[in-house]
Amino acid sequence: MTQNTTPSAEKPQWYSRGGAPVAAERVHSIDLPKGTARYSFTPVCGRCGGRGGSEAWSHTGWTCYQCGGTGKGEPRTEPVYTEERLAKLVAAQEKRRATAKAKAEAAEAERRAAEHAVWQTWCAEQSEVIAEMRALAAGSEFLADLVSRIDAVHILTERQIEAARGVIEKAHARAEARVRELRSEWIGEIGQRREFTITVKRIIDLSEPDVFPPIWKYLHICEDDCGNRIIYIGAGSAVPGEGQSATVKATVKKHTVRDDVKQTVIARPTPVRAKA
Repeated sequence: MTQNTTPSAEKPQWYSRGGAPVAAERVHSIDLPKGTARYSFTPVCGRCGGRGGSEAWSHTGWTCYQCGGTGKGEPRTEPVYTEERLAKLVAAQEKRRATAKAKAEAAEAERRAAEHAVWQTWCAEQSEVIAEMRALAAGSEFLADLVSRIDAVHILTERQIEAARGVIEKAHARAEARVRELRSEWIGEIGQRREFTITVKRIIDLSEPDVFPPIWKYLHICEDDCGNRIIYIGAGSAVPGEGQSATVKATVKKHTVRDDVKQTVIARPTPVRAKA
């Protein structure tokens, strides 16, 4: 038989804390002025769901060990409330939640403000290197990543700052080298044999040892004291090793331009011995 839970004037409807209506005949310890009471009930077993057992447990016995096959849980008693009282409880809970949320938001805003103040101080201290990073970010993924971190209000570590300075120094060195390269001028007249004081900046191996007979040649990229680029392709011993300087006598083979840099290509270099 279905139980009638419709409230009357003398018997109000009772609700659980979650707002579900409960059967009035199971309500006791009623305090109408406060709008509270107690509700006693026996829930279904939480393990078998009220079935008392399961085929899944047939190897150890079909019966549920938690309820002993009754399908019922332990009897429980919980507080219940009238609609008016429950509404007050819900309103009080919402107010507490709103207050707690406001406090949390205020604390978070204060924390963020403190972090932002520290970040601003750090940015002021590192203003020069940050400006350099921003200026060079387009040509460096590493610097671009660091700049994005800074813009996201992150403070870089000392190692990151030192690494950034290293990248910046190399970029300036490349830029200075490029300016120096563009100042390079052709030397002498084609076919002229003359002396050159050179410093070898780089040697590139162009040898072909697998052909017969083997070909041994090297591209020597050199500069004179004025920064003019001098190129020698060959294996002559008169040209020194990388990073070394020497004075040689060579023939101006041709004048070329590579990457907007004027180059003087020389041939048949011979060492110039110091005069006694």
